[in-house]
Amino acid sequence: MKAALAVARNTFREAVRDRVLFLVVGFGAVLIAASRILSPIALGEGPRITVDLGLAGLGLVGFAIVALIGTNLVYKEIERRTVHVVLSRPLSRPAYLVGKWMGLTATMAAAVLAMGTVLAVMAVLLEGPRILVPWCRPCSSSSAPTACSPPSPCCSRRFRRRCSPPSTR
Repeated sequence: MKAALAVARNTFREAVRDRVLFLVVGFGAVLIAASRILSPIALGEGPRITVDLGLAGLGLVGFAIVALIGTNLVYKEIERRTVHVVLSRPLSRPAYLVGKWMGLTATMAAAVLAMGTVLAVMAVLLEGPRILVPWCRPCSSSSAPTACSPPSPCCSRRFRRRCSPPSTR
């Protein structure tokens, strides 16, 4: 397991240094920014368009990282003949493959986490915290102060909301 973790750490470092990763993440950021341009077309559904396109962009970025960076890493290993040096060590082929997979997965997770954080911050700035918990509605002015029960993340003293779980149909 230590050998697989060493390969994963090396794969992650190599993938982060790759320019293709920055190109893919930049494309995802442009897609999130483009969703703001498309918001006026949506007639009042701007935040929803931003979130939907952002989540679709996260999926595309994850797929592009696996497809482009994964093949590029294997190509570089074969072209530079470092795969022969690595596999001549006391390292089994399954441990090598698992390490490569873990490193590529860590790279994808880091990129998607960064873009997801940017998307969540953008969505909260546009719509407020209720966009993260969609079944929370603002409390009516005539309701009692105890209208927010059961307590949920959106029901705080600062944001009084009537919270009910989504209805099942």
